[in-house]
Order: sequence, then structure tokens, then C-alpha cells
Amino acid sequence: MPYRVFTLIFIFFTCSLHAQEKSSLIKELERVSEETGMLFSYDYDLLEGIPAPSIKVKGKSLQELLNELQEKSLFSFTQVDSSVLISLKAEYYSPEITIQALDEDGATIPGLSVAINNTIVSQTDLDGKTTVTGAYNIKDEVAVFGFGFDTISKPLYYFLGTTKQSVLVMPSSTYELATLVIEGYMSSGINADFTEQKRVVETNDMALLPGETEGDVLRSIQTLPGIKSNNGRAGNLFINGSSPDQNLILIDGIPVYHFGHYFGTISPYNPQIVETVEVSTSGYSAERGGRVGGVIDIITENNIRDSAKYGLGINTLYAGAYAITPTKDKKAQLLLSARASYPVSWQPPKLEAITESVFTGSQLAVAMEGEGNLQLDDFDYHFDDVNAKLLLEPTSKDKISLSGIRVNNLMKYDASDDVRDNYQSNIFKLNNLGMSTAWKRVWGTGGFTKVS
Repeated sequence: MPYRVFTLIFIFFTCSLHAQEKSSLIKELERVSEETGMLFSYDYDLLEGIPAPSIKVKGKSLQELLNELQEKSLFSFTQVDSSVLISLKAEYYSPEITIQALDEDGATIPGLSVAINNTIVSQTDLDGKTTVTGAYNIKDEVAVFGFGFDTISKPLYYFLGTTKQSVLVMPSSTYELATLVIEGYMSSGINADFTEQKRVVETNDMALLPGETEGDVLRSIQTLPGIKSNNGRAGNLFINGSSPDQNLILIDGIPVYHFGHYFGTISPYNPQIVETVEVSTSGYSAERGGRVGGVIDIITENNIRDSAKYGLGINTLYAGAYAITPTKDKKAQLLLSARASYPVSWQPPKLEAITESVFTGSQLAVAMEGEGNLQLDDFDYHFDDVNAKLLLEPTSKDKISLSGIRVNNLMKYDASDDVRDNYQSNIFKLNNLGMSTAWKRVWGTGGFTKVS
């Protein structure tokens, strides 16, 4: 009678296995043992993670069921009195197992690697499937892994003893990166301030960028994202698609309305006296409004130095000098800077190339080549710029500045056309003159007031 009761219970147990083919074999054995009193003796580590096989049980005795379980699994089932001993049938197998990998949404994952004992043996196809064959130990480790997914590792016996493929749901990987500190942006001296949507160029720390030899302030920022020049000229800056006249350029708070010397080719700012350049492509405050493009805020030396600084420079485009002189008590500082172009009668090769580029397609370019009816009797182009700044710090909490700039561009030429019996004299001037004052007061609470 106890034998028949156990048979009925075991039939119920195997029906459950048929309905849930991936249920745990250990859990089912424990349940049957609890309900029938039949003891199952096995190595827990050996059966851990093994799915229960599905079998048909109608009309079968206990011994027949044990024989079928033994046939469809990796284990031997031997009945000894009221106990059933479970052991491995063999240590090595030549299996053919099929694995299908799905993501958490049920979509197939192609291109995942399948490795046995850290040796890659196959990859999943477009359907997320792969078949593995070979001679392996029953306890060999099978790992499925790929970029973007956590690795799933199972012993080989997990995939054996079943007539259907093993489906693995691959969890997505989550990577936590260590703290990353950006110490430079593109080059030393160029930093990104993402909180205010701007880039800050520290000219004293900035190295010359590739292709730049003169240290031109505006030409250096052309390498920043979102800023381009369609013809390579320093002042023709297109910020986020806006035209150059839609940009706001300030030097110590003074608006500059022209693009630069020589029709925007050379910046009208001496790089030796510039301390920082703040470039805002969007998100700037209302005080810098009035433009739909970007804002370029150029700030000259804004702190009183410990000692005086002087400089004299000559390059292929202009000659210049500057002086920054603080008082002995460090309460005031005077900055002066001046640059001027060479006489047009002496043009170095670089300036000749700039001249050709500026006037390409015009009658002047044709006349300079000695072609056409137009004859140049006199041609002169001159530019210069002067910067001055007085910086006062009467107290440790007050800073007062008075700045001024003068930019001058002059082009004149006389031309005659003998064919048309025409003579013309042309003078073109482009000047910028401006002044600004600013006072900043720092309060004890950490706040400040700024008036300009």
C-alpha cells in the first residue's frame, strides 16, 4: 500500500515537471520526500540549478519512472529500501546543447560569445541562438557574455537532460565610472564651464594651436565646437550658424563693431595684454543681449601685478609694444598697448598672401596683377590699435577700472581708366573708439555689487 501511494504522488510530481520543464529538480525532490517519506540521497552541489526533465508517466510503475528519469537525465536513480540514491552516470559527455539569448524585453541578441572554461567556442546568430558540441566535463563552466550585458555563467550540466533549447535572459550591464576630472579642454588654457554654457580661454596658459603662429585671439577660438570661419579670417566668426554681425564682441565691456584689421583678417586685440576670453554660444544673461549669435568677452589684465611687465614684438604682419606698470603700494596699475602695420611699400610674403585673399574677385585684384584697364597710381593700407587700462584697488574689497580702445583702419588708392577716361580717388576708413568704467565691491557676506 505505501508503494502505491508513493507511485501516485510521483505521478503527480512528474506531471508537474511536464508542465514546468525548467522547475528545480532539487525542490521537486524535497517536496516528494516530504509528502511520501521516501528519502532521496544526492550531492546538493551536483544537482543545484538542474531543471527537472519532462516525462510521460501514464501507466508506469515507480521503477519504470526511475528508469525513464535516468534515461533522460545525467543521473542514475537507484532504489535501496525506502531510499533512492542519485549519482552521475558519467563524468564526461559529448553534448549538443542549443542556447538562445534574449534581452529583458524578450528580443533576441546576436553576436554574444559563448565560452567553456574561458575559451570561446561559438557566437549567437541573428536569432540569438548557438549550438555547442564537443567532449566536456560535466562540471565545466559555460559563460555567455557580450558588450552591454552582464555575463551569465552556468555549469555544463545545467544545459543537459532536456530535449528543448535553454533560453537565457541576459540582464543589461550597468557601469559605474570612477570620478573623472577634466583638467583641460582641447588644449592647455582652454576650459569648459558647462554650468554657464561657456568656454574660458586663459591666454597665459594656452599653447599655440596647430596652424597658428601669431597667437591671434579670435583665430584661436575658431577651433571651439560650434564656431567656424568660412574663409579662415579671424573676425569672420559664425557661432552656431549665425553670421559675424550677429555676434557681440566685448573688450573690457566695450562693444567692438567691426570684425578686425584688414577686413577681419587680423584681430584688433594685442594677445599679450589679454588675460581671459569667455565664449558663450548660448544661455548667456540679458546684460549681454542684443545679438542672436554668441558672445565673445575679452578681458585684459584685471589684477594688479607684483612687478612691472614690458614687451616689444615684431612679426610678419605688424610691430607692437606694451607696458603693464603697477605702483609700489599695489593700489594702482596702468596698462598701455599699441600695434601698427608696416608701410605698404614693404609687404612680407604673408601679408601679400592676405592681400590677394582679401581682394580676390575685385577690380583691385586685377589691377594689382597689372591686368585690365584699371591702373593703380597709389595704394596704401594701414591699421593700428591702442589699448589703455587704469586699474585701482583703494581697499581690499574695491576694484575700479577705466578702459579705453582705439582701432583704426585706413585704405586709400588712386586709380585711372584710360579706356573710359575715368579717374577715381578712394578713401576707406573703419574706426572703433570706446571707453568703459567698472566698479566692483565685495561684501563681508560673500556677495558683491558690480556697476559698469
